Amino acid sequence: MAIDYDAWLEQPYQDECEAQEAYDQAEEEFRDSDSYWESYEEWLKTNEGKTQADWEQTSDYTSSVESYQAMINEPPTKEDYYGPY
Repeated sequence: MAIDYDAWLEQPYQDECEAQEAYDQAEEEFRDSDSYWESYEEWLKTNEGKTQADWEQTSDYTSSVESYQAMINEPPTKEDYYGPY
């Protein structure tokens, strides 16, 4: 039985690739959501005269995508199934 001694070197790279794929998928879904426009409008309040392209280059945009990603990956709660009590 051969042991792959280099697997531990490859794992961080594989983890990073998976994380990037998950981020890209969340970003694609975020762009199609109401959350995108709500976040953009909120950002515009303090950044008048800026464009969507400007916003998409900011850390605020990245944070918005990451928040959206966390939201869509949350496990369902009882309220998701039964509504509020």
